[in-house]
Amino acid sequence: MKILIFLFLLILSGCENDETHNTNNTNTTNTCGNGIIEGNEQCDVHVPADRQCAFAGYESSTEAVCTEFCTIDYTLCSNCEGDCETESKVCYAGIYTDCRITDGCCQCIETPCESGVCADQDTCLDYVKPLVFMHFTDMHIGNEDVSDDFISLMSLSMTGIDYIFNSGDMVDDGGEASFWASYSQLIMDYLPYGPVYTEVAGNHDVKNDGSQSFLENSVFGERHGALYGHDSFADLCLVSTNTSAASLNSLNVNGYFDADQAELLTGVCTGPAIVTGHHPVHGIMDIKFGLDNMISVIESNNAAIYLCGHTHYSDIAWYENTLLVQGDSFGESGNYFIGALHPDGRVSLNELSASGPAALILAPSDEFLGGTNPGTEVVHPGDRLFLSVFASCHGSCTSVFVEVSGNQLELNQLSENIYGNFIQITTIETLYITLTVTDQSGTATHSISFSPTL
Repeated sequence: MKILIFLFLLILSGCENDETHNTNNTNTTNTCGNGIIEGNEQCDVHVPADRQCAFAGYESSTEAVCTEFCTIDYTLCSNCEGDCETESKVCYAGIYTDCRITDGCCQCIETPCESGVCADQDTCLDYVKPLVFMHFTDMHIGNEDVSDDFISLMSLSMTGIDYIFNSGDMVDDGGEASFWASYSQLIMDYLPYGPVYTEVAGNHDVKNDGSQSFLENSVFGERHGALYGHDSFADLCLVSTNTSAASLNSLNVNGYFDADQAELLTGVCTGPAIVTGHHPVHGIMDIKFGLDNMISVIESNNAAIYLCGHTHYSDIAWYENTLLVQGDSFGESGNYFIGALHPDGRVSLNELSASGPAALILAPSDEFLGGTNPGTEVVHPGDRLFLSVFASCHGSCTSVFVEVSGNQLELNQLSENIYGNFIQITTIETLYITLTVTDQSGTATHSISFSPTL
């Protein structure tokens, strides 16, 4: 019996000596290996998910190891993405990929191009903001009270808008000085702070010898001292015409554009161009006297857009590659167009009410804009399509979101008022895209469709 007790004490003494001399074990407990993290253990059998390689600053999918002493070994973690023979920089489908060899392995970083477009096989195209404009017409001050709608429109234009175009008939009777005084008061409150603002004369503006009043009270008249002319801005050539150039009001009602004026305005633009006038160039109320002269001005300047009014209803059509935009009566409806002219000549357009926020899908192009849009991009299944939108609000926007065929798309801000992201094209099915912008005044939407090409 004494021998058994002696052996038992000897065994206990040996265990204590083993633990005392085990200098490699930093865990002072005897629970390491039971799968439960206790005491000062960093792990136990498995490394916790929140302490894996990413916790130590690595980006790869490799895993850290839990040692036999319940400490975490990060030596197997790396950013290595496999073998890579040479370093490379590749741009494809709007994604810039930079691969570099580090410690014998390849590390690649993918970055979406801000423009959504590759300039060539190894560089992004720098994002270039399109020219964003507002267009309205036929205020008819003296017959219509446009103050609230005009003030609302101007407040929207303070951010992100480059130009505001007014296609004439600012006043109902050009011979009434009080009408012009009201117009001048409206615009003078905003001109020092807003975007470029310009007008053309309508038949009501020159009515009853109103031509001189137009020159004295309009922005364009004060700048040019004439009823027509052209301006070369940094990003736009603007041709402003007078389609009420006759001495008789009856002729001006029907549109009169003389050959002498057309000759002076022919071929004056070498870059992106917009032509503005009061009368349409198509439909039953087109220019009755000198339509060919106007067509010559549009063609010779390679105009992307022709802006007009007069009819008191909106219409959009194409003349070859020129978008013809005919505005509703702002005085009657409070409606206007917001549009964009892109560096590649594409045009985006949406008709809205001045009382709410502004919403415009910039890309892709609306395949049915004006009928059949000749500027629609060609995108195939398997490609990544870049989508961008413009939003402007009264105050701050409550929400800006896009749905693509019923699925919401997350947006990234590209520049002031402009947001975008990629869409992966997987089929040839038509995409139905809707932008919704909400602010304290209400909601504005823009919906388009886009069909990939086989």
